[in-house]
Amino acid sequence: NVRPYIKFYEDLESNLSYADVLMSYVQGEFKGHSLHDSLYNPSQKSTWWMAVPLKSNSSVWKEYWFNAGGEFLVWDSINIYTLYSDKSVQEQRTGRMMARSEWKAPVHPNYFSVRLEPGDSALVLLAMTNYDKAHLTPDQLYFEAIDFQKELQANLTERFTVGLFLGILS
Repeated sequence: NVRPYIKFYEDLESNLSYADVLMSYVQGEFKGHSLHDSLYNPSQKSTWWMAVPLKSNSSVWKEYWFNAGGEFLVWDSINIYTLYSDKSVQEQRTGRMMARSEWKAPVHPNYFSVRLEPGDSALVLLAMTNYDKAHLTPDQLYFEAIDFQKELQANLTERFTVGLFLGILS
């Protein structure tokens, strides 16, 4: 469970680079979830950065799938920077402003994965932008590990059922 370790940072002007935000993280400027009441302000055009430390307890490499935001909150843009213990950085992009074919997972634009080798650790920094701030609440900012295969199966089953039902109606 990574939730207790998640920290947030608000880029008020939406103009900070990954390096700027990493420095803010190192300097302890990221804060816990409860400090972000300003998410209720729809006039702000902030980018929200989320920092999530990860550590693999597996004896084999593992791909961890995550959902950044929940089922009903879809971010316009999510830039994902994974800083591994060997100092390498993997960059990914997803979000509803991208073509569906470019999403990291076919079931939802908030999903992405991080691959960790046995015993490896990483810091995941997410830059999340949503142009319709009126619908954001602090409870909607979260990060969870998901069972991607189970999620994909449920999504395909739901689509098949709806298609079958619509086919019977027509």
